[in-house]
Amino acid sequence: MPAQPNKNIALKSFVKQVPWLHQSLRFFYWQGRSLRDRFLGTTAQERYWRNRHRHKNDDWNDTSRFWHNRDWAKSYWSSISHPHRQFLLKHINRLAPFNNLLEIGANCGPNLYILAKKFPQSAFRGIDINPAAVEFGQKHFEKLGIHNVNLEVGRADQLDKFSDKSFDIIITDAVLIYIAPDKIKRVIQDMIRVSRKALVFLEQHQEFLRKDNRGLGAYQFGLWQRNYRRLLGQFLPQEKIKLTKLPPKLWPDKNWSQAGYVIKAFL
Repeated sequence: MPAQPNKNIALKSFVKQVPWLHQSLRFFYWQGRSLRDRFLGTTAQERYWRNRHRHKNDDWNDTSRFWHNRDWAKSYWSSISHPHRQFLLKHINRLAPFNNLLEIGANCGPNLYILAKKFPQSAFRGIDINPAAVEFGQKHFEKLGIHNVNLEVGRADQLDKFSDKSFDIIITDAVLIYIAPDKIKRVIQDMIRVSRKALVFLEQHQEFLRKDNRGLGAYQFGLWQRNYRRLLGQFLPQEKIKLTKLPPKLWPDKNWSQAGYVIKAFL
């Protein structure tokens, strides 16, 4: 018996063929997300990503089936070849040699896999809020015989278990875009406390944002963009902060092509 088509996907495809209906639903969708995220702050995104493996895609802008399966972490692992990862690796490589590195929001660990192969003598640790991603990643590393990576469940604002200066480098990759103004300063302060050498973020930076005088963030289409010079400048001298724009074709998404940066803070 042939598989039944996904009714949700079919509905979205139909809606996209009716421009006025599609635009109206997009408007109400983003208004609803904006109100939710502004009211709940980081908590809204924490709930979403903690249970991401249980969700179907609810975004009216996307008819892709990429996330529509139980093997969500396995699907995410398939993004290991995305070119932004090599761009991030290039910047981390300039900080070598280093003994250890922590990735916050590591998911199932594709960045850590690349790094572990490149630097087999270093120790890598990753935390992520999603237990299914962590479980898949840890089992996958064991299966691949990668022994210098350890994944565990954890949140960006819960670094208390790590002692001061316990990692040479701390990195994030499209994670701080989900941290709202209610928690971002605490997260940055804790990362500075835990790191010895440098912080390396691949995030969305905007030099001039309305209502972002302190670099805490401005809500842009479901993400938090911010001025990282202002944010990090509250804790570090400006000469310690370096920003490199992602080449527009590296990540052909409107937000990433316009605002994608590698942000480095030297400690």
